[in-house]
Amino acid sequence: MAALTSGCATITKSESQPVAFSSEPQGAIVSINGVPSGITPVTIMIERKYGDQMGAMALDGYQTEQFKLQKHVAGMTFGNIIFNPAIAVIGVGVDVATGKATNYQESVQVKLIPVPGKPDVAKTTMKDL
Repeated sequence: MAALTSGCATITKSESQPVAFSSEPQGAIVSINGVPSGITPVTIMIERKYGDQMGAMALDGYQTEQFKLQKHVAGMTFGNIIFNPAIAVIGVGVDVATGKATNYQESVQVKLIPVPGKPDVAKTTMKDL
């Protein structure tokens, strides 16, 4: 019965996906959905879920850059149509509802913009979070 009520991507993909974050200059705090998650350069496991995942990079002396993690349709989502066309709508629906119908971009690179007139400050560490 589980095979009838789950999608191909839901069965074959993990709950999260690694995404690499880098900034110029390095040392920016990376936040995902408002939660500080690391300091660039860093790879963060991003939970696959329905809806948008919002990110931000912040570094003293620079403007905070906000962004939406980009998604694209996962190839295994099409497996629903190929392997079981009779119930493909159910499988695709499950994949979409669990967030596993898509993959996030593999990396995010941000060039931070200095705040005019603000002096450079020491790099932030995870202990500061």
